[in-house]
Amino acid sequence: MKSKRCHALSLFLAFSFILLIYFQTVSSQLQVGVNQGDWIEYEVNFSGNVSLGHDAVWAKLVVTNVSAYEISINTTVMETDGSLNNNTFTIDLEKGDLIDDFIIPANLELGDEFYDKNQGNLSILEVENKTIAGVQRTIITTTTNVTTYNWDQETGILIKANSTYPGYSIMTKANATNMWKPEILGLNSTVFVGFFTLLLLFIVILIVIISVAKRTIGN
Repeated sequence: MKSKRCHALSLFLAFSFILLIYFQTVSSQLQVGVNQGDWIEYEVNFSGNVSLGHDAVWAKLVVTNVSAYEISINTTVMETDGSLNNNTFTIDLEKGDLIDDFIIPANLELGDEFYDKNQGNLSILEVENKTIAGVQRTIITTTTNVTTYNWDQETGILIKANSTYPGYSIMTKANATNMWKPEILGLNSTVFVGFFTLLLLFIVILIVIISVAKRTIGN
């Protein structure tokens, strides 16, 4: 009996160790936080003598495909004269092809690093909660010698960027997205509507039951 218990304990410990290694491996892997069809819009403000190609006032990014660590995006940029420029790019989180760091690996924590082939390894310097497009989100931040970046932690999508160059500065800030929905009384709007619908259904059923019960008692 004792040997059986020792054997069972050994199996349990071995299984627990395997699970621990598995979850550590998974957590250390790059994570993609966006999906096909996700989009986000930005308001762009600049000051000074901005260089050609940076004189945008609005931009929209749409995720068109996700394959492993590769993310295909379509961008639409409105210039100061009202003209629209459309471009397609492929972001590769594994190779560090991040296209101005609009999307980085998801679920990074304080002190975590990610690779940008143009800037090298960047570390997350701050984690805080902010209200973005009507929803409380966890925002991660890093700073280079030119730009301070804010990303949504869960998706890795850029939320805000402040860049300062010789002679001009640019601020890009998200103002709308379909990746999360405004909250109502602290709940996601979809969850709130579902809960409210179920509550109304419950009330209607309760009224019907009470009505039938009264008629039955009356008869």
